[in-house]
Amino acid sequence: MIVSLLSRAARLLAGIIFIAAFAYPMVALVLACVTAAEDPTAPWAPSGRQWGLLGRSCWLAAAATLACITVALPAALVVAHHARGIGQALFTAAALGCLLCPPMVYSFGWDRLLPAGVHPHLRCIAVWAMWAWPIPAWLIAAGWRRGGRQAYEAALLDAPQVRALIVAARPALMRYVVLSAFVLFVLFFCDYGVPHACGLIVFATELLGLASNSPHPADAVLPALPVLALTTGMLAMVAMLYRRSAIQEAGDIESAGGAVAAATVIAWVVLLLGSALPMGALAARLSAWSAVPAAWRTYNLDLVWSFCVAASAGVVSVVMGWCLLHRTFLCRGGVGISVLFGALPGAVTGAALVAAYNRPAFAWVYDHWPIVLLSYVTHYGWVGMLAAAAAAPWRRSEVIRQAQLDGADAAAALDRVVLPLHWPVLLAGAGMVAVLSLGDVAACSLVRVPGYAPLAHVLIEKFHRFEDDMLISLSLTVVVATGVTALLCTCLLRIWRSRPLRDAT
Repeated sequence: MIVSLLSRAARLLAGIIFIAAFAYPMVALVLACVTAAEDPTAPWAPSGRQWGLLGRSCWLAAAATLACITVALPAALVVAHHARGIGQALFTAAALGCLLCPPMVYSFGWDRLLPAGVHPHLRCIAVWAMWAWPIPAWLIAAGWRRGGRQAYEAALLDAPQVRALIVAARPALMRYVVLSAFVLFVLFFCDYGVPHACGLIVFATELLGLASNSPHPADAVLPALPVLALTTGMLAMVAMLYRRSAIQEAGDIESAGGAVAAATVIAWVVLLLGSALPMGALAARLSAWSAVPAAWRTYNLDLVWSFCVAASAGVVSVVMGWCLLHRTFLCRGGVGISVLFGALPGAVTGAALVAAYNRPAFAWVYDHWPIVLLSYVTHYGWVGMLAAAAAAPWRRSEVIRQAQLDGADAAAALDRVVLPLHWPVLLAGAGMVAVLSLGDVAACSLVRVPGYAPLAHVLIEKFHRFEDDMLISLSLTVVVATGVTALLCTCLLRIWRSRPLRDAT
């Protein structure tokens, strides 16, 4: 009885959190835009300058997408070849740590490594490509396991390895390449941290400036309508391609030894160049290692608050996703809405929270840390939602059917049968949300509270003040936290992949 009551209370709380983080801010933002329609001076379209920034954002994102996919191809072959093993686990942990670490931290490192004459556009493209390459690597590797391997092995009968890879496997992998391109373009186009750290003004930085300088959320959202349309359209294409791709697991490649050996070397070189080299450059610029404990003593309260709020956002996100999983239509709709909010520029999600909670009735939320937690859930809750949605196929397993035949309802079967086996991926999702929240700048910029300064904002402040020792010390703190989380997430995901219920679906 107590377990049942707790489960119902958790589902009710998850519904309230979803409404508070997504549904209510979305409605409030739409109402703010409708109200702004009565003002003839409302900026319903970007100005000439903003159209130029929009074009700059598009070509920068497109160039970075092309570079990122090119860099990821060797790693994709490595991931597809080694489906199991310690070497693959280490590579996955390193790649996940590279992806979860805030890209602006890499930009700080490259800024101290590259000569002053390197154009900021090139530096921005390079940082993006060397940071996000695990995304296309994993997606293309899934395509290889789905159909590319069979085409490659058939072509090996009368063609050398390289020709077989290029001619035979390319058509089977093209859908996954296009899927990766859409995902990367949206990610780069809406990013704030890397262009800002490179000294560039793009459309995402312009939107945050508009939102910060105006008390009316619509002043930043209305010029962003083309961005909203573009992002929504690309997400729809991603969803369509993902469903058609039907990503499945398969065995290892049996016959690409030479190509895989060369690709393994290239992939590790890319990994070391993209993460270890800029981090080493940062560490080398420390005047003394005593600056690290000094930074911790100076910002211990901000660090504790930042870690606690970020961890809370991770827990809230996965609990919300798991509880919404009890209703199929809520799970699908919730995942779609959360992904849309996560893909939008941080200025738009922040403006939605301002429109919803900047009023006296919600002072208990807006003036304290819960509004920062909500901003993290709104922007990164999709990770927790997808982690919970990974359990959706398990609802059709023979074990669940047997539990329902024995008298358990759907919710009890999920909580008592699936949850004990599914907890590793939920915990990994919570960790990912937490470290992503630590590096967030744009989403919580409009709703910062006087109680503490989020760690990412302290980093930006030190960057502008040229306080290198503080900047490097706090950046290394983020890197260590990200590395530990990536290693734990990799172990948890390996445990989850070995669960016997996966084979019973």
